[in-house]
Formats: sequence, structure tokens, C-alpha cells
Amino acid sequence: MKVSPTSSAFTTRILVALLVSAICVCSVSSRYMGPESELDPGGWFTNIIVGQGSDEAARDAIHDYFDAVNEKNYDKAFTYVINQAKTNPVEKQKWTESMKSAPKVVVGSLGASRITRINSMKRIIYEADLQVTKPGDGAVEAAHMTRYISLVEENGEWHIEGFYKSMPDDK
Repeated sequence: MKVSPTSSAFTTRILVALLVSAICVCSVSSRYMGPESELDPGGWFTNIIVGQGSDEAARDAIHDYFDAVNEKNYDKAFTYVINQAKTNPVEKQKWTESMKSAPKVVVGSLGASRITRINSMKRIIYEADLQVTKPGDGAVEAAHMTRYISLVEENGEWHIEGFYKSMPDDK
């Protein structure tokens, strides 16, 4: 059976339109199927770049860090900081002193803003909605702020590289 060129081109257009529609529907549905308090624009794409389970492990590191700081368990909190800072005892002492006067921080939401992999180094930068509370004059002051939290994977574990007011540049 011979197919005319016009029907073949029309069929190809229909198949391409269906494929594009399916990709769009999958992308939108996977974006909104996560927990209400978190928006994860990466999903399967994040797992392709940094590996299966890395996104969850990095998020857990951020939550565990803030939990330890809020509980004033500074030694545990410092384990979530990058190894480069851990090797300098003066850095740890300065960090511990600054944390003693730090307000309580609760992570509201984490959205993956940038995911990179350069050779074997993996980095995820989250845009974090933070609620900061500190005791004031007879009352508790609460404020919301947005910070970018950069994490790198070192020896199979995610460590906090830094906190930024604006999106950091890749090094």
C-alpha cells in the first residue's frame, strides 16, 4: 500500500504534537505531586544529574543542621559543614561563638535552584524560605527571609558549603 506524502506529513505532525503534550503533562504533574511544604522543580532530572537519593539526602542535611543549631548542639551541627572548614580549629571556634547568639531558624520550604556536576563534584543550591525567631523585649520576634543554601557532596555525604543572600556564582 502506498501512502501519500501529505498524509505521512500530517501523521508525523500529530505524533510530534502528542509527544510534546505528553512531556508537558508529565513535567507539570511531577512538579505538583510533592509535599505541600516543598516545591521540587528537579525531581527525576535532579536524580539524573546528582544521583538517585541525593536530593533527599541534601534536604535532610539542611534540616538536621538547623535542628542541631536550634537545640544548641553545635558539635553535631558542625558535622554538616564542609570538610575544608572542619580542618581549621580556629574556624570551628569562630563558628561556634557566632552560633551561640544565633536566632532559632525553621526551614519553611526548599526549592532546588541550581544543580551542577563538574567531574566528580556534585552541588545543589536550594532557595530556602526560612522563618527566623528570636526573643525580643518581652515578646518573640519572627521574620521570614529567603536564603540560598549551597551543598556539596563530600565522601558520599552532603555538607553545607555556604549561605547566600543572592544566587552564588559557580566556582
